[in-house]
Formats: sequence, structure tokens, C-alpha cells
Amino acid sequence: MDTIWKIFTGIIFTFFTYTAIAQQPKVDSSGINQGDRAAKTFGDSTEGFFVKDQFLQEIEDNHKLARIGFGKAFTEARSLIIASKLDKAAKPLAKLHEMKDQTNYERVRILLLDFWYASKAGDSQKENDALVEFVALAPNNIDSEIFIDAGVKLLKRQINNQDIGRAVDTLNSLKQDPNSQTELTKIAPVVKKLEDFSTGNKDIVLDIKSNETGKWSTKLLRPTFYLTNISGAVNAFDFTCEKHAGLLTYTPESVLAIPSNWGKCSVIIMSSPNTNFRLIQREAKPGN
Repeated sequence: MDTIWKIFTGIIFTFFTYTAIAQQPKVDSSGINQGDRAAKTFGDSTEGFFVKDQFLQEIEDNHKLARIGFGKAFTEARSLIIASKLDKAAKPLAKLHEMKDQTNYERVRILLLDFWYASKAGDSQKENDALVEFVALAPNNIDSEIFIDAGVKLLKRQINNQDIGRAVDTLNSLKQDPNSQTELTKIAPVVKKLEDFSTGNKDIVLDIKSNETGKWSTKLLRPTFYLTNISGAVNAFDFTCEKHAGLLTYTPESVLAIPSNWGKCSVIIMSSPNTNFRLIQREAKPGN
């Protein structure tokens, strides 16, 4: 798949690629990666691979999928983003976002534009956020090859960052498309480990290093967690749950148990820059 991505009407645009796996992660029952940092496991280069989406033809064939006005604004925004005219692209992109009662077909293409726009603008956080939402919504709403390429790209990013909870979500999205099996087979040991974490109840142990902002985020897969082996300073936990959100100051040696009525939770661990710590997730508190 190390080829050029031809966007819709044949205009060449650099999107992203993934490279072959340099080595399989060394996994065991205590964590997804032991030894070298996970970031060394998967490549994340910026050259293009290609897929072709029949977007414009589908609009002509089936107006239930997307409105004519949508197609016009999409085409304009896409062309301006490709040309790196981001100031001008902002207007048709905003028009797309303002359209009411968007279909999934329309929404997934807006997210694709958001991803391209953020990539061109150098906004890695917005780029990643758009990619996460795109992959969750893309199955059956866009060309299969676009979805699979984007999904595998995201999965590898999440594994590199040891964001195991969100990697499980991405894997489940990819499994909705039978055509993804070829790519998933290439990383079969990692897929198996993610499946074990998702369906089992063993402890999940990850050695983490926060970035220069001092933040690291993951989706929790167990209701109880705590930190050990801290080198640096951990300050707080910022929770976003299905039925709760809040900021909790970190207390050394504390063990946190997520109430069941909060639903599934993600957490941002806020620390001083480049802090090392071990995150341990369990089904129950230690000693229980």
C-alpha cells in the first residue's frame, strides 16, 4: 500500500502511510509492550498511499446519501485544502459543519476534510480527534479501502502511545469490515493481545512517559487503577465518563475505583513534562 492516494477526481494529495512493522512488540500478561518503547515498533511516516472513493458519482446516483449543496461545498473545501489555501478552505468547511440533520454519509466525509485540514495546519490534536471519530463512523459509510487504511493507521498510533483502551475500540471498528482481515493478520500478536485485554479480567500494566505537555490519555478497560514507579510529578486525573466528568487531584499511593454508574471512562493523567509512571488497571482493589 505504499502508493499515492488519488483523491476522488484524480488529484494527487499526500495523506499518510504506514510502514511495515519493524518488529513485533514483546508482549506478556503484564502489558502490551515490554522492553523498547512502543513508538519504535510501528512506523508513522507521511508519504501517501492511495484509495479511490466514488463520492461524486454516488451523489449523482443517490441524493438520499448527500445533498447537492453538500457535494458543492465538499468539492470546494477539498480543492482548497489540497492547494494549502486553508484560510479560504475554512469557509466551505464551516458551511458543511453548519448543515443540519447530517447523514452518516455526509458526516464521515466532513471528518475526512477535518483530518486533512488539521494535517495541513499542523494541529496534531485536532488531526487525531478527527481520525478517531472518522474511524468510528466510517464502516459502511465510505469506500472500504479508505476506512481500512485510516483505521490501521489510527490503531498503530494508539498502540505506539500505549492507549490500549482506544486501540480496542479501533480494532472493533475495523472488524466490522471483512476486508480488514488481511491487514489485521499482519499484526496478529497485537490483535490477540488487545482481544485478551478487552474480554479478560487480567491486570493491565503499562509503563508510560508523558509528553512535553505533561499529559497522557487513555480509555480505561478496568474499574480500578493506580500508579507506581513515578519519576517526576503527577498532579491530577481528568475524567470524562459516559455519565460523569470531573478533575481529581492526585494523592500518592491512592487507588481509584470508578463507580459503576459513571459508565465507561477515559482519563487524562496530568503531570510535569516527561514524567515516567506505571499505570496498573485491575478488576478490584489490591488485596480483594
